[in-house]
Amino acid sequence: MSTSNGAVRLVPADLAAHRPALLELNVEYVAWYEQVCEEHYGLRLRELIGAEPRAYAEGSLDAMVTESQRHGAFYLVEVDGAAVGMGGLRRFADGVGEVKRMYVRPDQRGRRLGATLLARLMEDARSLGYAHVRLETGKFMAAAHRTYEAAGFVDRDPYEDTENPKELWPHLRFMELSLR
Repeated sequence: MSTSNGAVRLVPADLAAHRPALLELNVEYVAWYEQVCEEHYGLRLRELIGAEPRAYAEGSLDAMVTESQRHGAFYLVEVDGAAVGMGGLRRFADGVGEVKRMYVRPDQRGRRLGATLLARLMEDARSLGYAHVRLETGKFMAAAHRTYEAAGFVDRDPYEDTENPKELWPHLRFMELSLR
């Protein structure tokens, strides 16, 4: 796939081969999320999750990618060979998948990279037999909401066992897509 600004590839994540890029993107994502939580909600994410962004990203990376590879998928988004985004699908419950860590670097946004990644994750969800796919997203993420809505996601009640602490739930939008 290519765009007017370069060739785009979705590369299945391999921890051994892609660890530096995955770690860099995860640290960037968690630090960005922390900054937004503080600016928008006055909440200190590091206090809620009990770790600095880098430590949290490092601590969750292996489990997230490994779990996604077992019952889902995890991709790096590359433009001209450079990692500019990531995202995954993991098994949440029987017949239910969950989208995790959808992130595109700010300088790459607006190019439909997130929509391309989400479409691929939904193809994977269908091939894995998931009947539903869930996600949670910050209420401030209007562009992401448009991407999820365009794919058919609708609002749903909050659900247990999400990565985000309950203190953040009032600031999150919980969504679900039926694949039936």
